Amino acid sequence: MKHDKDALEEEFEIVKKRLEGYDPLYKWENAIYQKIANMLKRAGVSPLQAFEAFDEDKNGSLSKNEFMSALTEKLRVYDLSHREAEILYNSLDNDRSGSIDYREFVRKLEQYGVKNLGREEFILYQLAKTMQKTNMSMANFFEMIDKHGRGYISREDFKDLFENLGGLKLNEGELN
Repeated sequence: MKHDKDALEEEFEIVKKRLEGYDPLYKWENAIYQKIANMLKRAGVSPLQAFEAFDEDKNGSLSKNEFMSALTEKLRVYDLSHREAEILYNSLDNDRSGSIDYREFVRKLEQYGVKNLGREEFILYQLAKTMQKTNMSMANFFEMIDKHGRGYISREDFKDLFENLGGLKLNEGELN
């Protein structure tokens, strides 16, 4: 499977180079996405973290206004005209729904080398986000999970934590 993925990525690069030779807009668009990807990589920001930061109303999709705001306010990309920003937005909105969902966003950034969080990283990120939202210290969070005050977190305590977080279902392998 890894070999297939590598072959696909290599093919994508070949096609991209050919298109850049024929279409100056495509070449420009790739340069902008590469610039955005480089910013995110330098900052150590995953696509999930960027998407959540850009999604101001937290509805799970990026409107045109949220995207434009993210370009200027969060990424500090000031050298785009309104038309150029619109071209970028439309290239992300693959299904032409009028908003960019997380999958559309990630698909584009992964093409430029921005790695998404693995499942384990995502779980840890969700725990950290929960602590931040509840304004809890690591010690207090630990005490909350360790319901019986034993000084350690049992498998059952850990399982209960994820069942109570809601929306984050772990299979047995992930729980282990």
